[in-house]
Amino acid sequence: MEVDRMENGEDGGTNLVDKIREIERGSPLDQLFLSQQVAVPSNNNHDQHSQDLQSLLTLINSNLADGSAKREPKSILVDTCSHLIKVIESIYEKQKQRQSEEGSIYVANPMGMDALQRALSVRISALPKERSHDIDGCTSIINPPDEFDQMTPSKMVKEVKDHIQLVKKVGRIFKDYGAKLSVDQIQEKGPKGALLAMFDQYSAEDCLKAFCSLEEGYDDDQWIKDYATSIDAADSLVGSFNTDTENKTSNATEVCTFAGIFRALKDHQSEGKTWGKDYFRQGGWDYEDLFYGVKLGAILEHAKEQADKMLMEPPSGTQYSAPFAKFHCDVSEESVHPKRQRVSGVSATPKDIRICRAQHCHIKDRAFGGSRNQWSYDGTIGFSHIGSGYRGTDFHGRLYSFDRRGEKTKERGFVSTDLYDEFWGTPNGWMISDSTTNTVWINADQRIKGFSINQDTGNAYTSYIFNVVKTPKQNPSKREKVGNKGLCPGDVNLMLLGSNRIGYLNNYVLQEWSLNEANSHDGTSRMYTYDDDDHSRWPEEDILDLSDMDDSICGETESTRGAKPNSVRSLDVVVPSSIGYLADNQLAFSHEGSSQIPIYDNELREVSRLVGFGGDEVEIVQRPTFERAGDKNTFVASDSSCVKIFDLRSNKAVMTIKQQCVYSMPMYLSDAKFVCNKLRSGEGAMIWDLRSQKPLYSLPISSDIDVDWVPALEEDPSKPPILLTSTGKAYKYGLY
Repeated sequence: MEVDRMENGEDGGTNLVDKIREIERGSPLDQLFLSQQVAVPSNNNHDQHSQDLQSLLTLINSNLADGSAKREPKSILVDTCSHLIKVIESIYEKQKQRQSEEGSIYVANPMGMDALQRALSVRISALPKERSHDIDGCTSIINPPDEFDQMTPSKMVKEVKDHIQLVKKVGRIFKDYGAKLSVDQIQEKGPKGALLAMFDQYSAEDCLKAFCSLEEGYDDDQWIKDYATSIDAADSLVGSFNTDTENKTSNATEVCTFAGIFRALKDHQSEGKTWGKDYFRQGGWDYEDLFYGVKLGAILEHAKEQADKMLMEPPSGTQYSAPFAKFHCDVSEESVHPKRQRVSGVSATPKDIRICRAQHCHIKDRAFGGSRNQWSYDGTIGFSHIGSGYRGTDFHGRLYSFDRRGEKTKERGFVSTDLYDEFWGTPNGWMISDSTTNTVWINADQRIKGFSINQDTGNAYTSYIFNVVKTPKQNPSKREKVGNKGLCPGDVNLMLLGSNRIGYLNNYVLQEWSLNEANSHDGTSRMYTYDDDDHSRWPEEDILDLSDMDDSICGETESTRGAKPNSVRSLDVVVPSSIGYLADNQLAFSHEGSSQIPIYDNELREVSRLVGFGGDEVEIVQRPTFERAGDKNTFVASDSSCVKIFDLRSNKAVMTIKQQCVYSMPMYLSDAKFVCNKLRSGEGAMIWDLRSQKPLYSLPISSDIDVDWVPALEEDPSKPPILLTSTGKAYKYGLY
């Protein structure tokens, strides 16, 4: 058989991708991998497919076992990853197509799919960084805007400080592995060599000699321009770079650093001036420290002067802009209505988001503490764990909700309430806020509790209490071994399984509870006093007593044991690091160290998989689609290099935004779709319009601050959408 001869090296290519292509010429892989879930009669053609599939499995497993994947040349590695992605996407696409056309349930061979996924996963980690965003063949790749014209002199000073710190680290490495160079030796290397070698241990006079070996009468400005030319950054002096934003910023930083050092040394020579202005004495740096024989403050003072010459003032937006909104594209041609008095009840429109006609506000409530709090959110409901007691080890949280009935305030009927002493400790891992049922789910000690807010009274109540039972650790099958080191279990143990079940996954065991009247909490608060010996008021089987776990515990805790799980079963699914909830009760998982996103039904059976990413830091937000805007097929996710917009009907990325994000969150109004990219660099959150495929503006939201989209309440135009942050600062659209 053809496949046998290839495995023995008698024919075909020597690389895995060549051998897979050779097999495809004889048998399309979707025919090999897909079969009806009902039994099919055995025939010669079916037997041939089984043999070909087994040969392919043997081929891939052998390739992985002998380490061939790690030795592939760069071009072969890229070609193999690209082809494997296309193959996997095609199989899932054909699976959906056949199910739709024929009505039968088709299943992709699990062993075959696992082999393809492992062959891809083991190569992704070695993929060249410059190919990680386009390895899937997506042709619609959108680059972020040129942000260099947003650079301010004060921001450039920070870049210079960071650059000097980096030079200091690199310079020490050189110093540790070599003798101290003479000034004459450094002079031969030019100013760039002096920048690395002379950050300390040299006098100002020696540094001046190395940095400024000028002929008499040579102009200082010309010397700086010559240095800029030497790093191919001459255009930076007039603000007209021809390279990308990152290179522009890097080159400009180096020029400002050199100019700061050079002019500080010249001041020292002529006036003995070695200090900087008081402005540069702020922050974590000691500006009295000496670098290159002069004080850091003097270097930064002159670096700012150089930045003032090089940089332009950033655009301020329009009169309708939210404070600090910075535009990265021309919105001057937008038809903007004359500014009118802010009126409660004015409906928001998609143009409000596109032009950022938002009111910047601050919802002052203890629920919003930024990165200090554990924050769970889903549009109109959320929970923030604050902590109390010794070192914050006691349970104390703030439950909040929007749209309380009967209120038409600009805050959309915001109400919040404290939850004290509900558990014996602080939350375990991830919490879930679910706006569809107006419930927040929290796992702590050995229980899961569901809390809700009465929209009429604003009071919180406990709707469910479940007892998580101890289960022995199960031995996973080889199915979970995806990639070199396998998948790393995350901390998102708690998950919603459709609208009527909740699950807790740990150690390959899933515990499930039905959300029905039988499991509802009876409303009794069973407070258990730590230092009281008489607990006869509560039957022992009804309470969870963990008072002996810590001698410092005092006071009392709500101790209802809760309902036992309705079912407990083992399955080969690894605890994810993030979960996205899709239409039709499906769930999308991401795992640390994996570039792939498996999609499960509410029984946690894998039904599909997204494999378009070339990096292994994939992140999914809780609501990654536009389902609530009527579009259940557009899916948003990100990794360390880009954001991808997938079409779930084909499992393929239809758009790639080449921007590094912490995560990307869908925003929508009517049928207009946007994404909010929270940038890794900490430079804000950038809003993109998916229809025009253009960036709109960025907002001053740092990388350690979470964001949430509170959608408009369509039946009440006085309640437009809000972009909410974990600090309570918000942008309310439609109230201008």
